[in-house]
Amino acid sequence: MKLTLFLTLLTFNCALSFKFRRNNRGYYEFFEDENSEYNDDAEGPQPSINFTKDWKENVRGELGVGRKFQIDYDGSRLKAPISVEYKFNDGSDFQTESMGNPDSNDIYQKTILIPIDANKVVIWFKGGDPPDYDSNFGKNYNFPITKPSIAFFEGWQEKQHGNLVRGGSFDLFYDSRRLIEGSQVEAQMKFVDDTVVGKTLNVNNDSSYQTSVIPIPENAEKLVMWFYYQDEEGKNHYDSNNGKDYHFNLS
Repeated sequence: MKLTLFLTLLTFNCALSFKFRRNNRGYYEFFEDENSEYNDDAEGPQPSINFTKDWKENVRGELGVGRKFQIDYDGSRLKAPISVEYKFNDGSDFQTESMGNPDSNDIYQKTILIPIDANKVVIWFKGGDPPDYDSNFGKNYNFPITKPSIAFFEGWQEKQHGNLVRGGSFDLFYDSRRLIEGSQVEAQMKFVDDTVVGKTLNVNNDSSYQTSVIPIPENAEKLVMWFYYQDEEGKNHYDSNNGKDYHFNLS
């Protein structure tokens, strides 16, 4: 299944505060406002992995599915031309891209998009002709996906990355083919007692995935989710785990 990713749908409003309380209607009104604006730049610099001259690998920021990260590679580690090879699971398939030319500090840079169905980020490099490899002695460089997210896939599977933290947020990916592809999907959630909040997901005409960034209130007791769309006759069609809903642990 080819997953088309759209970072522009995963944006977040820097003015949004997570410090909501049980009776703060502003929190619930945020979900109910279909015109809520998001700004991806508000989440800070793009995550990066730095492969340093002294053979260290440093991750800055959180690697997240459906999002980009930057490789900064010190050219002293290999001879030019340098290529990066990478994959997102333990399978045999991988992608190869040229690292191009270095900057004035002999640093090569490459931006990579992490697919929604990724399990992790696996990277290695080759350089020179014939090529030498920088592959952590054949084990490759493995990096976990830590940015909180929940993905609901077409094949009735769900995957969570990172910890869902009270007062934090998570990226939500929902494949509309679980209901009807292209239908406008509404996410329904419970955080406190039986109060239900709804969020209309963002649609992109080039992808079956609808997305949002969901804030978690500081006083959240739980995360319970389900989804629905309304057909032309006004009838609601639900994805609710056969009436049991989808439950996720908070920390």
